[in-house]
Amino acid sequence: MGIKVTAVEPGGMKTRFAEPESLKVTSFGPAYDATVGATVAMMRTPEYTAALHDPAGHAAMILKLGQLDDVPSRILAGGDSFDYAAAADAERKEADLRWEAH
Repeated sequence: MGIKVTAVEPGGMKTRFAEPESLKVTSFGPAYDATVGATVAMMRTPEYTAALHDPAGHAAMILKLGQLDDVPSRILAGGDSFDYAAAADAERKEADLRWEAH
């Protein structure tokens, strides 16, 4: 049928998602300080904002993919996405090797 599919795995993008006006965080207990609290705190830092990519670059890449005859089944969009995927692959490989003998 000529249908081509690519799973796009984007990294962080500059959207209004983490802005205080659009992201409302409800109260949470101290048991969640290391997870929810750390994530919220990280999202409110200037470093987080500076690391986000312009969504226009991701959109341009997707449009370019649509012009290809041979598309990948999966593509990482943005350097941070590549870093996260590489770390996940390394963890998976380590677990596979650790459990291979069992």
